[in-house]
Amino acid sequence: MVTLRGRDIDAFLNKPDPARPIILLYGPDAGLVRERADALVASAVDDPSDPFSLVRLDGDELSAEPSRLVEEAHTVPLFGGRRAVWVKAGSRNFAAAVEAVLAAPPTDCRIVIEAGDLKRNAPLRAICEKAKYAAVLPCYVDTERDLIRLVDDEMRDAKLTIAPDARAALVSLIGGDRRVIVLVKRSPTQQRFPRREGIPEKRPLCL
Repeated sequence: MVTLRGRDIDAFLNKPDPARPIILLYGPDAGLVRERADALVASAVDDPSDPFSLVRLDGDELSAEPSRLVEEAHTVPLFGGRRAVWVKAGSRNFAAAVEAVLAAPPTDCRIVIEAGDLKRNAPLRAICEKAKYAAVLPCYVDTERDLIRLVDDEMRDAKLTIAPDARAALVSLIGGDRRVIVLVKRSPTQQRFPRREGIPEKRPLCL
């Protein structure tokens, strides 16, 4: 059973374990779930916009056709390269599809499952927590320290600095849901704060 916590989650995101190609993300912070799913998908394929490399599936559809997940996981990309399957859970139970792929785990495909706040006895969570080939990443609401670090990381990536009062205001706006940050990300480049020509790379940001 591999349910990751704290720094172990960060380490896994930086270097996912190839021996655990099925990854379940769940929790009350939908923004954090989506952010981590984005990161795992981006590191799994060369081009997330290529439909032959990244397949998006709906959990409700898998509930009606469980075998499709195994088929997609073992499909060889048309033009070679790496492959990933991104599943977004809905309201229906698709645990049978996950059980099938855990029984025949892929070697060259990452399966990322994006779910909501699952209870401990939820079939999807229970199956993945017990599985040898799965990793489970719970996504809970950030503490204030976590949010400060998130803001600082975003600013550093954008080569910006931020005044303390502006940081505090931004942290209060994010609150308990990282969707505030996710919504300003520009896929697929993931540039949060586009730089304008003629403006120095580093400058303080004030509100």
